[in-house]
Amino acid sequence: MYIPEKITVLGKEITIEIKPFTENDRKAGHDLDGFFDPCLNKICINGNLGRNDIKETLFHELFHAVFYHNGLRQTNISSDLEEIIVNQFSIFVCDNFEIAIKRTKK
Repeated sequence: MYIPEKITVLGKEITIEIKPFTENDRKAGHDLDGFFDPCLNKICINGNLGRNDIKETLFHELFHAVFYHNGLRQTNISSDLEEIIVNQFSIFVCDNFEIAIKRTKK
């Protein structure tokens, strides 16, 4: 499996970007492994991560996109509960499916 530059989540096109996070990213609060920006419909993943961490982060952020686009985030679900659910789903997918990650084709 290669990581596409775009993917559709519940009818919305999501851009996926893998790049080393810079000091500016960290100043903007993006000092994590990755993030989903619902305003831009974009997932950013820290390119300094190893393949397995990129895979886990990709699924984690995709589940955040699902949460947002199916309206669950707008129900005032707590961010802590969302993180627990998203983490458990991403761990489940990574633990139970053999998905090899290749870097995005350019």
